[in-house]
Amino acid sequence: MTDSAADALFREWIGYGSYVDEARRLVYIETPKAGCSSVKHLLRDLIDPRPLQFNPTANQTRLAMMIHDRGQIPLPTLNSFSGARLDDILQGDGWFRFCAVRNPFERFFSAWCEKIFLCEPGYETYLPGPEARHVEFADFYRRVTTRENPLTCDSHWRAQTALLRPDALAYSRIYDVRDLAELPGDLARHFAAIGLDATVPELRRVNEGFSVPSDGFVTPEVLAGLRAFYHADFERFAFSEPKLGWAPERRAAELVNGFTDAIFERNRLIRAHHDWLKQAMARG
Repeated sequence: MTDSAADALFREWIGYGSYVDEARRLVYIETPKAGCSSVKHLLRDLIDPRPLQFNPTANQTRLAMMIHDRGQIPLPTLNSFSGARLDDILQGDGWFRFCAVRNPFERFFSAWCEKIFLCEPGYETYLPGPEARHVEFADFYRRVTTRENPLTCDSHWRAQTALLRPDALAYSRIYDVRDLAELPGDLARHFAAIGLDATVPELRRVNEGFSVPSDGFVTPEVLAGLRAFYHADFERFAFSEPKLGWAPERRAAELVNGFTDAIFERNRLIRAHHDWLKQAMARG
């Protein structure tokens, strides 16, 4: 991928995943699967404490995930600015610019659990066949690491260096997702420093998905493959290698039952409704 193509992809990403609060002098660039739901809820609580508004066109499977509908947080993106104003937002004093990162091993497995395992709407191409009702982790891992580019793949498992450009933006803090509990305190100190009297909401933990322990799925072979796939992230953020205890190798088929089948069918129904609504809106 050329530098110009990488720049275009980054501009496209921040057209969705960046949030600029000029009144509070905040800039947040999100990393999917690295605490972004919790941070977005905090940002929305800062500017609009009302409950989330239902959007029938949002391709979401849980009400809490409506926070990912961009209109729920009425803040401009970085793409809304240019010239000296953009330079000040990106580099100037008095701004708190932040993001969060997560160990690629954990983030990749979380993406499979919450997006791929039971095929969230929009991920149907990862199903191995028309009769399949789940996606095996090993199949997902092999497909991504052999057929996809870490700098251009789906944002939920795209390399964090590509999403965040940490060497180009003057971040005030890059949080490890395990340290996000410190964000409210950092915001309170930032507000005090700029003379702003503002109450900082609590950082809520928002669990979006179907929790599956990684034991038996993330094997030494998988660790080695992901380390190679995400080498840029490991070099930039110095993530540690997890310590694996022995566990027998597992398959997701062991977890499939009537409950998971119901979730799978719900996901297909939501996708069908979403597609129908888009077609109806296109017809006017």
